[in-house]
Amino acid sequence: SLRQIGDAFTTTGNYPNALENILLALKIAEELHDDQQIRRALGTLSSLYFYEGDMERSIDYTRKAITIDRKLHDSSGLLPDIVNLGNTYEQINQLDSALVYTRLGFLMATARNNTETIGVGFNNLGNIFLKLGRPDSAMYFCKSAIPYYRENNDNEGFCEIYLGMAKIFLQRHQADSCLYYAKLSFATAKNSSLTNYLLATSKFLAGYYQSVRNVDSAFVYLSATIV
Repeated sequence: SLRQIGDAFTTTGNYPNALENILLALKIAEELHDDQQIRRALGTLSSLYFYEGDMERSIDYTRKAITIDRKLHDSSGLLPDIVNLGNTYEQINQLDSALVYTRLGFLMATARNNTETIGVGFNNLGNIFLKLGRPDSAMYFCKSAIPYYRENNDNEGFCEIYLGMAKIFLQRHQADSCLYYAKLSFATAKNSSLTNYLLATSKFLAGYYQSVRNVDSAFVYLSATIV
């Protein structure tokens, strides 16, 4: 319960309370020598540090969680940890490692017909191929994720995929489509109280409007970053 409370605080951007609850959960799990709960707490800590932008700690905790997954032969825990590790490597632009872990996670999810993680895998591949300078492949993977996110009512996933598509359209100099998907991401994040994505889309939109010297709109989205 403490771990889940910490996860909820992470989602809403309250990182100090998130850390307090997750560390307490980890302490209790360690005192009980409960490897399963230790692994879950480590995974939740990894997510917290990911959203805080501390990718080094995020990777460290994910690797610790993976070690326990393998010790327990827990494929249900190993799958999200592998996918998260690939996503973290993408964030720090270690794209070779990102591809290795993302493809491995995608294959594992497909073998288990885990539709939620298949969607995440498509999304992450889209982000990687965009950074590799292959926008057509990136768009293919982004669009492929949408049915899986729709099946699982994954608003967090929609926030990320719409923002990814906005970035692709920006590269293509298709301003109308870029703004449409960026604003869709913003609205989804706002309606779902997803603070991290609200911040990311606000920064993107503010940056776009600054680039075209639309000061009023830039100010609107810059103001939205103050949460």
